[in-house]
Amino acid sequence: HLLHGTLGIDLLAFVALLATLCIGEFWASYLIVVMVWTGEAIEDFAHMKAQRNLSLLVSAAPKTAHLMTLPGIEHGMNHNQANDESYEPPCLSENQCKPSSCVLCQHAEFRKVDAANSKQSNSSEQNCESNCENNNLQNCNCKRNNCPFLQTSTDNEISSNLQRYATVAVDDLKVGNVIIVLPGETVPVDGELLSGSATLDTSAINGESVPREVFAGASVLSGCVNGGVVLIMRVTKLSEHSQYQKIMQLVESARSSRAAVVRFADMLSVPFTVLSFLIAGFAWGFSGDALRFAQVLVLATPCPLLIAVPVACMAGTGRLAKLGIVVKSQDVLEQLSRVTDVFFDKTGTLTVKQPQVVNVEVIDTAQKADRIVMLAGVLETYSQHILAGGIAKAGSVLWERTHPSSTPQLPSVREYPVVHSVKETAGQGIQGVVDGVLVRVGRKKYVTEQTDINKQGMSQIAAQPVSNALAADEMATYVSFDGVLVGWIVLKDVPRDNAKSTIEALRTLGARSISILTGDSLQAATTIGKGVGIDTIYADLLPQDKLAYVKKHNYNAAKSKKDSTVTMMVGDGVNDAPVLAASDIGVAVTDGTDTAASECAQVVIMNNDISSVASAIRVAKHTKRVMVQSVLMGIGLAIISMIFAAFGFIPAVIGAMMQEAIDVVAIMWALTALRERK
Repeated sequence: HLLHGTLGIDLLAFVALLATLCIGEFWASYLIVVMVWTGEAIEDFAHMKAQRNLSLLVSAAPKTAHLMTLPGIEHGMNHNQANDESYEPPCLSENQCKPSSCVLCQHAEFRKVDAANSKQSNSSEQNCESNCENNNLQNCNCKRNNCPFLQTSTDNEISSNLQRYATVAVDDLKVGNVIIVLPGETVPVDGELLSGSATLDTSAINGESVPREVFAGASVLSGCVNGGVVLIMRVTKLSEHSQYQKIMQLVESARSSRAAVVRFADMLSVPFTVLSFLIAGFAWGFSGDALRFAQVLVLATPCPLLIAVPVACMAGTGRLAKLGIVVKSQDVLEQLSRVTDVFFDKTGTLTVKQPQVVNVEVIDTAQKADRIVMLAGVLETYSQHILAGGIAKAGSVLWERTHPSSTPQLPSVREYPVVHSVKETAGQGIQGVVDGVLVRVGRKKYVTEQTDINKQGMSQIAAQPVSNALAADEMATYVSFDGVLVGWIVLKDVPRDNAKSTIEALRTLGARSISILTGDSLQAATTIGKGVGIDTIYADLLPQDKLAYVKKHNYNAAKSKKDSTVTMMVGDGVNDAPVLAASDIGVAVTDGTDTAASECAQVVIMNNDISSVASAIRVAKHTKRVMVQSVLMGIGLAIISMIFAAFGFIPAVIGAMMQEAIDVVAIMWALTALRERK
């Protein structure tokens, strides 16, 4: 009680009450009782306001899920199987249906597909017919119009089937289960989207106000709110391993922790209590009037230390949570306000997570660059290659621009090209039929092999001038249509749009040095560094090299005995995990999928926005400023008032009311840490 300050509050209140009763100041005694009672109410209110953002995260955690009960899709993995890396569920076998061909996804409400354009081999149809006769919808690999099991099914009948689900506890879900998420509901576990498209509100996870549109095959994180039509997804992680549950663990850790500055404030309340008794005793001894003793004690309040400081800390933590930034403890919040040296990983942190399309070289004059990117982008959505994401994104943007939704109220409902016969060859490329065109994307030899090669196009490639040669930081992938080489797509690692402004903001916030630690080449890293405004670059580093460099930096800073140095490492991937753990503050910039980096970091940015690094420091500095102002304001007013009371200028009744006013002002000022700094 002594270290937490509660003894000081109780002792001051009890002695003040006893003193006022002894001298006949009954109104003052009454006000002291009211003060103690209302003080607890004010404290509860302040803590409730400060924890509001954190409490909203916890209360929004889904407790139930809608498990589909159609034949053939009730299977799933138990806890032991989910933790066994060698286990492969039936839904992940080679006969598994892709989202684009899954019978559940053919409902008009989810995906508009022209089944007539889809060409299936006889063997596929025979396998599908066998699966359908056995009610094994999970392995059905045909379109609805060709499926014997569904030939008599109408849209209304399928809608009825989609309503066949059982509501179960989230903890009862197994990996491989197929679940339904109704409009307005929160996604209960991490999974893979099976239905054609979905609009997700991710504000609970990362603070983004703009809903995110995802498509079949995309990963869906728990905690997102379904903002569109009914969506169907397959469970890929158990509840305790899902993203939202990990956020809850971080939030609970932050709520239960006590920052060092809070513990220090608790300890300061003890000397403040002693000082209050000394002033009261001096006033009594100097004047010889016991009334002065009571007048001083009714003004003694350590509440600015005991309440305002933790309220400000909790408010700052809640403010960060609202911005999509989660800290693992309140100590980290205080450290953030003192950051001096910042280290950035390059790829995926300062730059976009995947290489972006920067140019398209067209060989076949009959083709347009936009069409090459669109068809290649559609095909690349089926690939896991490092270059696939950038091409798929560019193709998606062009497709949405040229094929707007026919229903403005539902922007995600639009016609998409029919894709089939997709085949990816590791290390070579991917091929598939897109809108009736055989599209190949990959190495030059792969996209033209076993076909009639466009000799003129190949000779044009060889004759390209040196000025068109790829730069050191550029990559290219070739594209052919029906065996004819039509051109190549150039990609490169590009900095995030807000990377430069973030670096400028960090320098404004007091960062003395900003460096890049990367495993990439020096030339590529220098190009990015110049683009974002960082001159100090350390390239060709392995993860252990990054770790050694940060440790050496911390050792040199401690050896020089200069001002306190606080290092921050900002990264995004598994290779950054060791150095994130070794830094004073490790910051993981993630979209919720990089669990290794998130678990090793002290600060997790859930919105994949690098500008949140500067926002975190800005909020931390604002919180610290508010905290100091609250303490100085409250304790300063209390000491000044006690001195005036010691000389008889403040009656006991007025003093009791002033003491309550001082507490309210200090606590309300601490709550301004919740507000955005103008």
